[in-house]
Amino acid sequence: MLAICEDCAKKYNIDETRIKGEKARFSCYECGHIIVVKKPKAKEPLPETPEAKPMTDEEAMAFLATMDSPEEQQANSNSSSAVKEDSSNSILTLMLIAGVLVACGIVIYMYLL
Repeated sequence: MLAICEDCAKKYNIDETRIKGEKARFSCYECGHIIVVKKPKAKEPLPETPEAKPMTDEEAMAFLATMDSPEEQQANSNSSSAVKEDSSNSILTLMLIAGVLVACGIVIYMYLL
C-alpha cells in the first residue's frame, strides 16, 4: 500500500500485514510529519451472476428478425446523409439571402447620404 506524506510528498510503501488494528502511525523520515494510515478493508467477493444459457433456435431467429439487414442499414444511413445535405443547403440559402439583404441595405444607406 502506498502512503504519501502530506507535508513533503515523500512516498512510502507500507506492508499491510504489519498494521495491527485499524490504523498505524509513523513519522516521515524527511520532515518528521506524523502520517496516519488506515488498514484497507478486505475486498468483498463479487456477487454471483447467473450463467448465460445458449439461445434456442426460435430465440435466435426472433433476435435476428429484429435486426436490420445490411440493405436496410445502408438505406437508413443514406436517408440520414440526405437530411444532413438538406439542412446544409438550407443554411447556405439563408446565408445568401442575409448577404443580399445586407448589401441592399448598404446601397440604400449610401444613396440616402
